[in-house]
Amino acid sequence: MPEKWQSFYPHYIDSWNASDRVRAMCDAAYRAYHTLMMKQFQSPDGMLPGDDAALAELSGKKRLWPKIRPEVMAHFEAGPSGKVYDPRLYREWVRSRDLYSKKVSGGKQRWNREESSRSPQGVHEHIPVPIPIPVTKPKATTLAPSDEKPSLDTAASPPLSQASGLDIRPQKPNATASPAASGDASPVFLSLPLNDGSLHAITEANVAHWSVLYPSVDVRQEIRKMAGWCESNPRNRKTRGGIGRFITGWLAREQDKFHPSLAAAPRWEAPRPRTPVSETRYEPRPLYDENENAIFRSMSAELAAGKPFTPDLARNIRQWEKWAQTPKGQA
Repeated sequence: MPEKWQSFYPHYIDSWNASDRVRAMCDAAYRAYHTLMMKQFQSPDGMLPGDDAALAELSGKKRLWPKIRPEVMAHFEAGPSGKVYDPRLYREWVRSRDLYSKKVSGGKQRWNREESSRSPQGVHEHIPVPIPIPVTKPKATTLAPSDEKPSLDTAASPPLSQASGLDIRPQKPNATASPAASGDASPVFLSLPLNDGSLHAITEANVAHWSVLYPSVDVRQEIRKMAGWCESNPRNRKTRGGIGRFITGWLAREQDKFHPSLAAAPRWEAPRPRTPVSETRYEPRPLYDENENAIFRSMSAELAAGKPFTPDLARNIRQWEKWAQTPKGQA
């Protein structure tokens, strides 16, 4: 079974085509020589047996081997143990074998180095495991009245939040809070659903405040549209911290759509009635006088009776009849 590196051998095309002995070979000898070269490269020792019967079997030209043997064997030389080989192909066989052996040995050495550098107990052997430190929360205590003056040394006295147990951190203001809603509680106008399933109440004070900020917007109708949008898009519902930005952004876009020039003029006007054309606007000039009319009438009668007329005369008669039948003012 050939090795993996023996599945390919270098074939120098220029040297092959430039060889006079190769070009002088017949077709059967050419094919037999090429086949023996491939068999030599895939052999265990890079050589071929010197027996004629074995060479004829390997060449694929067993019937023609006695005739083509001199041409084929002219490219081979005798080797040890009665074997034959092509000198140049044997050198390529040795080079390919050594190169493959170096790659294999280098890979094994690299693998052994990586194995030796690894720890048998895993990669977390030398990483110290942090020891959890218990954390005790300060108990809420009540400050007793004392006659002593408070100390101004902040390093010696604990923070006020730890001493009193009260949360004095600044709270985030409500995103939808307005000056009008900071006073007494206002009735709820509508509620918008949030992404956590809760509702965000919009009061009448909010509506009044936004109506002042966006005077060209029907705030109540836009809030109804927001509620419909939130119901139709449950995946895109806003959070409690982002609902205020959503509302003000919606109202600002509606405010930007307002143009005073378009609002002042009506959007649609009825088409204006067209001015009727006066019947006396066009007064056609009579083509013929009374005598010519009498002549044309007689010619028309003769034409109707079947008498021949010239083409010009017939055309004039038809033109006169068309003009005579047209009402006045429509010619």
